[in-house]
Amino acid sequence: MSNFNLNSLPNPNTAEAKLALSLYREAISLNDRTYGVLNLFRVMNLKQRNSRDIKKWIKDKIHDINDHYANERIKELQGDGIVDIPEYLYSSCRCAVAHADIKDVTVNPDSIEDRIRLSKDFVLLQKLTEKYIEDVYGIKSRSTIYREHEYNLFGFKVILGEEALEKMLKGEKIDLRSLPKKLSVRLKDRERLNSFEEMDAIFHCERAGVINVEMTSKTSHLKLFMVLDFNNNELIVNEKLTVLKQEKTLIGITVAIDCNKFFKVWNLNGIFEVWDSENDTCLGYLNPFVPVNIDLGSLVKAYDQKIEQLEDLLKQLSIS
Repeated sequence: MSNFNLNSLPNPNTAEAKLALSLYREAISLNDRTYGVLNLFRVMNLKQRNSRDIKKWIKDKIHDINDHYANERIKELQGDGIVDIPEYLYSSCRCAVAHADIKDVTVNPDSIEDRIRLSKDFVLLQKLTEKYIEDVYGIKSRSTIYREHEYNLFGFKVILGEEALEKMLKGEKIDLRSLPKKLSVRLKDRERLNSFEEMDAIFHCERAGVINVEMTSKTSHLKLFMVLDFNNNELIVNEKLTVLKQEKTLIGITVAIDCNKFFKVWNLNGIFEVWDSENDTCLGYLNPFVPVNIDLGSLVKAYDQKIEQLEDLLKQLSIS
């Protein structure tokens, strides 16, 4: 379970919302798009009890869909001369799957054309259903979660509270003493490095909605800087702003080894996390880091060589 991120996993508190998610999950899991399409309409049928209401909801919301492939399907249908897309989706997808009539549109399981058409329509219906679940039950879709990226700062928001956040966003002064005095910086599911644990944290709010964080290691050999940008829901970290005290002592070299190990793994798509050291609670994290405009192989090799050199030096100092 340690590799499974539960932070954005929905946990609805009503039986109807749970059923909506269950039907949606089954729809996207089925290999057969025929029954997948039917399940997506079952989700909408939980509140919209008749065909008129379902088609009206689709008509009202279809232009809010922000997905490339779904919008491409809309353009394709319009190019085929289909003006009333809600009517098309209900009649040629939902009804054509649920009913069989040789005189009317019916999905034939042995028809390649029908399967291809349903697969294309499924993309659009899936995004409509995600929109439906979000609007009706307040359960955010993956694309909304990614766009808002509130996971960057979610723990800090809980500690500060809504009232303080509103004041800070307006530029008003707030009390930052509720924030943790010690923070730990970790890479998800990786070795915890002692130099990055229980760092002394100092918080400064110098402009509206933004808190600067200065973190100092227990030995004072390492300083890290972060920006908590609540205006844009961003946790900003820059490796280049790291300050490392160059010192050829056992402690200094150990901290340098930890630094090189940390930034090596972070460059290899590591997930940067900030933890409240005292309560061992994650306060925020970044998406996997993707370095650009670098020779990754050479970078990793350089880190490995540096770590090896430092470890050799540490052995020599330990012996002497």
